[in-house]
Amino acid sequence: MKTNRLLPETDLARTALLRKDERRIQLRRIRDFVPTFSWSPFRACLPGIFQASKSLFDLRDVTWDDIEAAIKMQCKKHPNWIEGNTELSKLLFEHVTTKKLKSKEWSFGSLPVGYGAVVKFWPDFYTVEQDRPTVIYTDPRRAHGLTKSARQFVFSAMHHHIARADFADAQFKIALFPIDKENKTRDILLFEPNESDIVDVETLNSAIQETFQMWFEILEEREKETRKSATGTGGLFG
Repeated sequence: MKTNRLLPETDLARTALLRKDERRIQLRRIRDFVPTFSWSPFRACLPGIFQASKSLFDLRDVTWDDIEAAIKMQCKKHPNWIEGNTELSKLLFEHVTTKKLKSKEWSFGSLPVGYGAVVKFWPDFYTVEQDRPTVIYTDPRRAHGLTKSARQFVFSAMHHHIARADFADAQFKIALFPIDKENKTRDILLFEPNESDIVDVETLNSAIQETFQMWFEILEEREKETRKSATGTGGLFG
């Protein structure tokens, strides 16, 4: 069985805590989905958008012109990505500027989840809000974004991976960007976890293992269908 196509981390988050029957349905949809757009330019600009520096006392601010130029550079081979990435970056940049947020570069590393996969629901910096370190995960997607159970998964991963030592008192937030139905623009919606949102490590690990096993089974289904179609098995006289 081929297992070289790993489940993207956001899709793992969206499916791991679902009921098994619902999880299988969603995983089949994920298998068949072919993305035509990328938010990677937006994600690459997050340190600049959040004014992340090596020191909180670094006085140089990244300007919007800096961000816009970086996005255009990132989208050089895909000009159709510019508008969406620019719109979202501008919205978040204005939010950070209005709130006067400052961030410090910090690597929290990745979290191995088995099968050679890792997840990283956190940036390489933290923001200071009311004298507390705050780690914000941004989900830029218009559709198929983080549902309630997906946010529970992400908050649990953040808590178990980060909330220790200097970050034992850290705040965790998830930023979504829903579409305003009236004017068709994007808004910012921030979520914070309740204590009940945190799933214990054993439950989380079990859900991850079950989800990957089901994912590989679903990939194998497609491979069998492809082989069957290629050999003509199952035709009129099959």
